[in-house]
Amino acid sequence: MATDDDSSHAIIARFLASERLGAVDLSVQLAQLLAGALAGIIGEIGFQSILLRSVVRTARTVPWLTYDAHSYASDPEFEHLRQCLTGQEAAAVLAATRQLFNTFIDILVSLIGEHLTLVILRTAVSHAMTGHTPKEQHNG
Repeated sequence: MATDDDSSHAIIARFLASERLGAVDLSVQLAQLLAGALAGIIGEIGFQSILLRSVVRTARTVPWLTYDAHSYASDPEFEHLRQCLTGQEAAAVLAATRQLFNTFIDILVSLIGEHLTLVILRTAVSHAMTGHTPKEQHNG
């Protein structure tokens, strides 16, 4: 059985507390990691839909989070998200990012299940934190 330290929310919290990058860069990197990890499973439109729903929910308590998740198709590097976060205090950026992606993960869990979500999140985040990138799989 998974412990609280193994939960999706704990993984996000550890990633954001890693201090490898500035708060805005960590936030954008987490968005990029999740987008890349989920593209093959739920597609770009699925990712965009979950992100939009997460932004709308998070903006209820973080009104300065005005990121338009519809822009993902034309902004896969999340420059719009970067612009939205830039200028905020680092602690506020990290708190908003934690809330945004915890909401994102909760929605994803309801769609694909907790186990698969946890596997995807662990894989994406662990590669970033260790500096390793996953090797391409060759099927032939």
